Amino acid sequence: MDNFSFACFVFKARIETPMSLPAFKGSTFHGALGHALNHISPTSFEYFYKPHPPTYLKSQGQALPKPFLLIPPLEEKEYYEPGDIMQFGLTLFGKAIPLFMVAFTAFEYIGSQMGLGSKRARFSIQAVTQLTLQEPLTLFYKNQWLGQPSPIDLADIFQNHFSETEKIKISLITRLRLKNNNRLVRSAPSFRLFMDRLLGRINTLAAIWNENILLDRQEKHNLITLAESVQTQNGNVCWQDWTRRSGMDGRAMKFGGLLGEIIYKGELAPFLPWLALGQWTGIGGKTSFGLGIYEMEMT
Repeated sequence: MDNFSFACFVFKARIETPMSLPAFKGSTFHGALGHALNHISPTSFEYFYKPHPPTYLKSQGQALPKPFLLIPPLEEKEYYEPGDIMQFGLTLFGKAIPLFMVAFTAFEYIGSQMGLGSKRARFSIQAVTQLTLQEPLTLFYKNQWLGQPSPIDLADIFQNHFSETEKIKISLITRLRLKNNNRLVRSAPSFRLFMDRLLGRINTLAAIWNENILLDRQEKHNLITLAESVQTQNGNVCWQDWTRRSGMDGRAMKFGGLLGEIIYKGELAPFLPWLALGQWTGIGGKTSFGLGIYEMEMT
């Protein structure tokens, strides 16, 4: 359980010039980070945005998960004045964690030189904290480095004590895009489907960015079979469309997904550590844009 690691960083930025952003800012940050990385380190851009399957893993043509998850500002605020504060986050997986300083430099470049949004607005990074399983760790404050990233291991999560519960609430913080039979799911997903996609993502992230398979085929099958007994008690979700324009060719691309809350009831103990991990990894499609972020609450 010690071969899957990640680190989640929160950036606090001060707006320096008037800024205009869309209500959902994931596409803006995804595109800006890509352009900045390509400018300061084309090798890092390839690593982050165009990952290649390792020699020990056959990709079979499917798109590989990127080694990061963007956490855009979650407020729907669209206009920022100088002096306003904006927060955004970035989670790095496994072998990408040592590249944190490259990502930090890219965000600094966006804020000081490239600009963000239609007005190419400027911002300055005031602080960077790393979220941990305990208190946040301050790494950067007032232009001074105070610490270094301290990755969280899967073992840290599995060693946590989870209260006994037969009911959980999954709150979809950003749009959830899951496919079943090659079609997007537009109603509350069954617990079996949710766990199948979550375990698949975690396993793939572990295989590519940590060089380790966490669950073999039989172990995953056993968990998914057990998940069939968990019932969807309430699925208060709705589909919300989101359209973005490709930075490559300007085409409109629909990235809609589910928002709301889902309550699952049943024998949940075997799944709680994986669900806790999923709050860090995200689930479903377009996580590098900030989609698929959820919170779990035991009720």
